[in-house]
Amino acid sequence: MAFSSDAGSETKNGMAWVIIGGLTSSMIFTLVFVPVMYTIIEGWKNKVNGWFGKKNVQAAEAQAEV
Repeated sequence: MAFSSDAGSETKNGMAWVIIGGLTSSMIFTLVFVPVMYTIIEGWKNKVNGWFGKKNVQAAEAQAEV
């Protein structure tokens, strides 16, 4: 639809580009932005917990399993 040049395609062309952009941006947010932010926030949480003498919960669980 976005690349169509048939008669009357002008009305649907803009909407097709909006849909393509929305799907692309939501895919980038879901697959890249959210995991990166989760990793950054987990690092901050572990740093703050270190200030107060708390252990990293994931590291403690990993050591307990070994």
